[in-house]
Amino acid sequence: MKPEDYVIPRLKKAFEKSVEDFERQVKIRTPVDTGRLRRSIHVESVDTVGDTWEGMVATDVEYAGFIEYGVRPLSKNNPKPVYRKKGPAAMFRRGKVVAEVRMKKRVHKALKRGINDYLKNI
Repeated sequence: MKPEDYVIPRLKKAFEKSVEDFERQVKIRTPVDTGRLRRSIHVESVDTVGDTWEGMVATDVEYAGFIEYGVRPLSKNNPKPVYRKKGPAAMFRRGKVVAEVRMKKRVHKALKRGINDYLKNI
């Protein structure tokens, strides 16, 4: 067996777990009124595109962008949307950072285990 036969499956599993972790982080940080938005958040895909792995966490709720980017609702006194510098969008960014840190740790472990298994079997 080649080294990549030991390493690639472990890396893929670590990446998939990291995408699921990001989904959890987004759900935790999503404000709840009715719960519809939080329930709709899901892992849409985990794919390889060339040498790149991509994971997508998505929702089909039409107002999700307003929550994510922190836009206040329009009113008579406030006819233009106002984008907040702090709030939900900032929380989503922190969730992404947490997921990235965990992904780096998982990838490091997966590489180490894959290489060790390969070395034991040569």
